Amino acid sequence: MDVNDEKLTSAEHAQMREVVTSGARRMRLLRARRRQTAAVAAAVVLVAAVVTGVSFAALRPDDRVAEPVETTSAPTPTVTPSPSVAPPAPQAPATAVQPYGGDCANMLSNDQASTWIGTAAQPIPQRWVDPGQTLSGGMVCMWSVPDAYLSRYVEIVAYPVSLFDATDEMPVSAGECVDGRCLAASALRDTWIGVSWTGASEFDEGPAVRSIGAVEFAELFDMLDESARAYPAPRAAERTSSWWPGEGCSVVSRAVSDEYTLSAPPGASTTLFPALDAPMERLGVDTCSFATGDATDLTLRVIPGAGYLIDDIAASEYATPVDVPGADAATLVPSNYVWEFNGNDLVVRSGDNLLIVAGYPTGDEQQQLVELIALATAALAAMNATLG
Repeated sequence: MDVNDEKLTSAEHAQMREVVTSGARRMRLLRARRRQTAAVAAAVVLVAAVVTGVSFAALRPDDRVAEPVETTSAPTPTVTPSPSVAPPAPQAPATAVQPYGGDCANMLSNDQASTWIGTAAQPIPQRWVDPGQTLSGGMVCMWSVPDAYLSRYVEIVAYPVSLFDATDEMPVSAGECVDGRCLAASALRDTWIGVSWTGASEFDEGPAVRSIGAVEFAELFDMLDESARAYPAPRAAERTSSWWPGEGCSVVSRAVSDEYTLSAPPGASTTLFPALDAPMERLGVDTCSFATGDATDLTLRVIPGAGYLIDDIAASEYATPVDVPGADAATLVPSNYVWEFNGNDLVVRSGDNLLIVAGYPTGDEQQQLVELIALATAALAAMNATLG
């Protein structure tokens, strides 16, 4: 039977319509709630998946290698500075070169010296090395019988052959003996050698030594020649414009003529081998003596270019700093006479130059020091005036 077969009243129709309408509303509301729940659940699942993926990616080792991304950019131009033309550096003057490396032990060993002398010998060192020797490329060495005084010793001087020129008479001698002293000289390629041998004297109380003659000198020169081959050829220092000119004694003597009188003129030989005087004068090395008011002689040595050697002298035993007006440095040292105290030497530097004033013992060292300083002060002023 159809539901419309039986007629419904108006109230029944309104009641049914209310039932149907509220049910439809409840169904729509339920479907909306279901859709909302499904969306929320889907979102939760999606977030969980993302979080899980990120965590997994962070935990697993990454074996992928990042490939560099090539970019193209214009190269930065390198700025090359234009070369500047620097002025040429001044050439330093050639320094002196001593024979045998500047060491007497390289010239002769103690055994060689003892064999040549004929008995035990030992080296006799200088208190300090003469700056004129070093400047000229020379050296002086001495061996003596132990405990001998002023006797039985051999002294050997060595200088560059180039120090001599064609006008010099370079001595060569097989041996000449006078009053117990024998002199010999020889040119060994680059090195000129002078030998002085002194035998027994009234001071000698030691063992007898063999007689020295031409044959023995020839043996010695052979030994010295063999030793010299191991070392560079000697040469003197090269003069520069900062050196005092030559003839220093003449310059000083004119400047101090009112206070001092020359007792030994410039150019007087002060060595056993006068042939060395001319080469030394060409270097400007000059030696002379002055008499003071109390008749005491003071020896003056002017040595251009040797100023740098004062430090070595100042480091020697008993050296004492001294103030000298106009000097860059000054020191008082015992003379380098090897046998005994023979007075003090005042060594003074001014610039690249050196002078030495020496006095013999007078018994009043303080007064002598005053005299040494006075002459040194006057000599410095005179020599520095020559430089302009």
